[in-house]
Amino acid sequence: MKRIIAAARLHLLPKSNVITMTLMVLPIAYIIQLGIVSWLQLQNEQMPGGGNVGGVYGAVIGALVVTAAMAGAYGVPHALSLSYSRRVTLAGLVLVFAASSLTAGALVAAVIGLEQLTDTFGTGQSMLAIPDLMEPAGAWGLGLVIAATTMFLMMNGLLAPMLYRRLGTARMLIVYGLAAVVLLVGGAGITAAGGWGAVFSWVVEQNALTWTGWLTLGALVMTGANWLVIRRIPAA
Repeated sequence: MKRIIAAARLHLLPKSNVITMTLMVLPIAYIIQLGIVSWLQLQNEQMPGGGNVGGVYGAVIGALVVTAAMAGAYGVPHALSLSYSRRVTLAGLVLVFAASSLTAGALVAAVIGLEQLTDTFGTGQSMLAIPDLMEPAGAWGLGLVIAATTMFLMMNGLLAPMLYRRLGTARMLIVYGLAAVVLLVGGAGITAAGGWGAVFSWVVEQNALTWTGWLTLGALVMTGANWLVIRRIPAA
């Protein structure tokens, strides 16, 4: 366990690590979005499409996925060059990613609580609340969904550079191309069977806790995929 913690600390040495990015990007994106909404209200206008939420989440998740990819491209080779085993290296990254995801979820829940107390600082328009994902656990339920989402997407971001090192550009593109084909064939099959109505009904029936469960399962699957790849990448 001490070795895993040491590997986790190694991944936190760069200034642009995932914990730092979480603590920096979310407040900055929130303040910018709040400023835009406030300025539009002074002009008696609304956000295009009436939505305020996407910009903040897009900035945060995008920054964390890019940082996770950088960890795969630079952090993993560095850890292996220092004689950390592949198992310990991946476990350290999973520990750091989990801490970052939970931090993002906790920040989201805390800020939503602050919005509810202040009427979103007098604007009356929440920057983070997604009503459909706040049942049955309120802001903390949405925080869990955000934590699971960021963990799942960061594990995807980690996989790409390691696949590149293992397979090279051409074969990596083939792998992603085959995955796209599988998705397209699956979508075509659902369309042919007239099953999209059932799919949409299933999506609508989900709540914060079930989405957290599905996304956590996806993150575990991607962790397994990362383990299969990291075992076979060159150490340098």
